[in-house]
Amino acid sequence: MRVSDSFLLDSNIMIYVLDQRRPVVDLLHRLDDLEAGERPSISAISVYEVLTGAAAEEQERSVALLAAFEIIPVTEVIAARAASLAQWQREQGAKPAIADTLIAATALALDKTLVTYDRQHFTRLGVTLYQDLPLLD
Repeated sequence: MRVSDSFLLDSNIMIYVLDQRRPVVDLLHRLDDLEAGERPSISAISVYEVLTGAAAEEQERSVALLAAFEIIPVTEVIAARAASLAQWQREQGAKPAIADTLIAATALALDKTLVTYDRQHFTRLGVTLYQDLPLLD
């Protein structure tokens, strides 16, 4: 699998940045440099996941962080790709996680490399994963 020229950041990356995990903040700066003028992107599903998990006093900071990224909506193409992935997972005896399946479908449909610490959720779905993740402190 080749690494694409653009990145899709998973929700956990946003959460670690909000938690001020220095290695992940530094990773975002590196990815921004690799994007060559494009902003890294996130799925609209990640917006939902981050804001749902944020406490009331964290909402404003969370919204500001999310606004720094290109937010990719769930289109008909992405939804159909996610449905195919979910069917395949069920055929394999697994219960598909809706959010992860939609994020995987977004990466696949748009040929993006997914940056995530939840690799086990995405490896079996055929998503190209970013390999140079820093260790978390």
